[in-house]
Amino acid sequence: VSTQSTGALLLSSTHTMDSSTTNASVPSPECIARSFKPSSDKLTFHNLASVPEYTEKVAEITFREWGPFYRMYDIYSSRDLINDFERYFGNELPRLIVATFNTELVGFVMLEIEDGMEDDRFRGLKPWITNVYVEEKFRGKGIASVLIAKARKTLIKFGFKSAYLWTEEKNVKLYEKLGWVHLGHTLHSTKFVYVMKSNSASL
Repeated sequence: VSTQSTGALLLSSTHTMDSSTTNASVPSPECIARSFKPSSDKLTFHNLASVPEYTEKVAEITFREWGPFYRMYDIYSSRDLINDFERYFGNELPRLIVATFNTELVGFVMLEIEDGMEDDRFRGLKPWITNVYVEEKFRGKGIASVLIAKARKTLIKFGFKSAYLWTEEKNVKLYEKLGWVHLGHTLHSTKFVYVMKSNSASL
């Protein structure tokens, strides 16, 4: 699925530090997030297969944000998604990239070979960057752009010179600034989405 199954650049969160572990010398995650700068602070990227402890949380977020699209594939709960995520545990595509800061989940992005577009104009295009997500307290810091760039570089390593995603209209200008080209819009599931294309020159 894209939104975004990319598509859409989403960024919600409920993760907090247990109060019993917080003291004057240990900054809370909220303080860390406020001062976080991806250009100077190091994000760590993982294939989900190497950090299975994040699987349940990523599945819960994914179904919360994109559940209606997954129902097209007979996936009706986050538990169904956890089973589906087994396909991300190989060394090839599809792949689910998790970004962390220290041990805290910052966001994730998915890479798919195909995205099940119903429109004949876009059916068969490959590969797709989907489900770009950043936790709410880390938003507004350029992390979504970092995730997209990481996804593009990963796809290039797999030999793909172009990539596709779909998003909501409100995100089109953002992707255009990142070098993506608008190919057209279409109905996907029950929502109008905008299909974008990028190539290696935009990195």
